[in-house]
Amino acid sequence: MAHPMLGVTAPTFNEKQVLLPLVRRLAQVLDRLDLPARVPLVDDAIYDGSSALIREISHRDARFPYLSFSRHVPDGAGPQGRRTR
Repeated sequence: MAHPMLGVTAPTFNEKQVLLPLVRRLAQVLDRLDLPARVPLVDDAIYDGSSALIREISHRDARFPYLSFSRHVPDGAGPQGRRTR
């Protein structure tokens, strides 16, 4: 039987000022859970320098892997850029 795992995706777009507090808080919560977890931090074509911070975070804590889009994908947009419901 497969073991349960928690997965949460954290899309980011110009979120540099809130990334560290977010990751610290999530890490505190994840540390108390009795199951493995992954919280991919998604670089949604960021312009504020958050990309380097996300990479640094993912190097320090494997629970926060770095994912990147080559261009900004609007909220709710599917792979073809259309709204999904």
